[in-house]
Amino acid sequence: MKAIPNDFEAFLYWVKETKERIWSNFSESKKDGNWWNHKHQVLEGAKWIDPLSDLKILTDYILSFKNLEIFDNYLIEKWSFELLHQGYKEESIYMLASFCQPIDYYAILPYLNKVFRDLRLVEYEEKLARNSFNIYHLNLINKGIDVKYNLSKIVAFNDYEFCDDLYLLHYAWNELFEIGSTGYYQNVSLDNIEQKIREQASRLMERLT
Repeated sequence: MKAIPNDFEAFLYWVKETKERIWSNFSESKKDGNWWNHKHQVLEGAKWIDPLSDLKILTDYILSFKNLEIFDNYLIEKWSFELLHQGYKEESIYMLASFCQPIDYYAILPYLNKVFRDLRLVEYEEKLARNSFNIYHLNLINKGIDVKYNLSKIVAFNDYEFCDDLYLLHYAWNELFEIGSTGYYQNVSLDNIEQKIREQASRLMERLT
């Protein structure tokens, strides 16, 4: 992120310039129908259709960030672009969107808090935060988006009792890949395991919502 000018007139010019740059990048990236992948190589190679047509799922995830040990900071930028795309015009959102990867937690925190205040959003406590984390990643799995990565997030974040089938399928997938067979889960193969995972993710998501 560029340094913010101290002089007020210079600051206003900086905000205007930042807005123009953001919208220019946003418009150019959308032309290929893959604007988020275009900006973020972390998702390169993944099957990427926008998993967040329901902006609430991502918003809930962002509101949980202080109570999550595992948090993808790059999603803060995605969230700011989604808000702009949905028509939110608060200056604080433009400021948030001006951050570039990699995003530093402490640097972005005051800007994120300002967006929360402007949109009258309240951060989630631990129980809701955990629920939001799980729903976010289960939603991606359910839509077939980067299934293995999002499954690993669910397994790392939860204990076995919470998602026993997904735990077993996670290890079964690794074993299938390594030796071609598995004792962790019956009637699965490399051909059908992703579908089995999506089915279990859908059931768990229904339980949480």
